[in-house]
Amino acid sequence: MDFLRQGSDGAKRAADLMGSPQFQNIVRRSVKEGVAQGGNASKELLKAQATLAKSKRYKAWVNALGKDDRAALQAGLLGYLFQDKILEQEQ
Repeated sequence: MDFLRQGSDGAKRAADLMGSPQFQNIVRRSVKEGVAQGGNASKELLKAQATLAKSKRYKAWVNALGKDDRAALQAGLLGYLFQDKILEQEQ
């Protein structure tokens, strides 16, 4: 995740996205629903994810990502955020 290098445009875009109430609500709901542990997301959570993906903040963040990170987002934001945790559980 090269976009987190301090001072980079990607880091600024990530901070802006993570500071948004929409993003924070999605993370809280994901934890509550057990998505980080491999559980399925509710319809409401998936809808919130889709709504966030249409926001200017989200699009600015995606545009600042590298090719590999953009490819990883094909599974959606939840899959992208929790991919390392899910891979740990599979091993």
